Amino acid sequence: MDRVIVVGGGIAGLSVAWALARRRREVVLFEREGQLGAGSSAKSAAIFRLAVAEPENVRLALRARELGRRFSAEGTVRPLGGLYLTDDDEERRRILDAAAMAGVREARADERAAGLAPRGRPALFSPDDGVIDVHALVQGLAREAREAGAQLLASTGVDGLDFAAGRVTGVRIGSETRPAETVVDATGAWSPAFVPQSNAGIAPARRHLFVLDRPRTASPYPTVVWDLTAGIYLRPESGGLLVSPCDSDPMAASDHVPTSREVASLLFSKLAGWAPALAEARVRSGWAGLRPLTPDHRFVVGLDPRLPGLFRLGGFGGHGMTAGVAAGELAAAILCGEDPPDARALAPARFR
Repeated sequence: MDRVIVVGGGIAGLSVAWALARRRREVVLFEREGQLGAGSSAKSAAIFRLAVAEPENVRLALRARELGRRFSAEGTVRPLGGLYLTDDDEERRRILDAAAMAGVREARADERAAGLAPRGRPALFSPDDGVIDVHALVQGLAREAREAGAQLLASTGVDGLDFAAGRVTGVRIGSETRPAETVVDATGAWSPAFVPQSNAGIAPARRHLFVLDRPRTASPYPTVVWDLTAGIYLRPESGGLLVSPCDSDPMAASDHVPTSREVASLLFSKLAGWAPALAEARVRSGWAGLRPLTPDHRFVVGLDPRLPGLFRLGGFGGHGMTAGVAAGELAAAILCGEDPPDARALAPARFR
């Protein structure tokens, strides 16, 4: 039996199901929500970001952008450019070292966003960063996965893993057992609760996003702008701005992620000193989502060293929409017996 069961229909689960089906593996994906990609993937900031300090993440992001051109004639990334401010010389050097292959460099004066206080701080510019078309990406993955033979079953929650002789042999759905040679845990922030028997280094944390009207007195901010020192970012969104104060509160995964008024206050406190013209902006909407974090900010892709038959795919920490498609392709290669580059660096065994 070569069946692979994938638990979770977000970007990670869809990507590995798509990649396995294209390799002619039997794949069944279960997603408890009524729609694929409706969980944390749909609540993300949809920022495509190459300016990161982990070279594995950069390589996967570049590959994911290439793969995205399969699903849309113009690709699934709308390039706007990304400006990243940091007062930490070491952090700036690490990002440059990791992301030079992606064209990330020191920002020129004309690339520094007007309206920031102070405007002349050290900054990096990533010309190819931008906004991801999440809908096109999710729909394209699902369409091609089904065409290749994958079963993608929404509204089907998995209750737990099934075991025999110390090995994962399938999943439990109600009173039924669905057997599989391998089960892929693509549950994201829900991973610690789904597999309490083994810790893959993944810990969920809450982050808020707000959509603001742009005041007439504010600069247009046509690019992604991210202050890594102050902890705040923004990008254009439907004539306004999508903004986050980069909060990161540890929180157990749940079906409803509550929002916090204190975080909204934190946002406007940061805006007052960072982009004063935005501090009086009207909030159109706001929500909170969960990010699965790892201690070293790298993804988790590989077989669980404690539980034979279980494969872990997660720990994207806010970079899932950027690089998730390539991470799924990497996972499929490992499951098919290959030893691709970066596999060992991302293996869950590093957290043993």
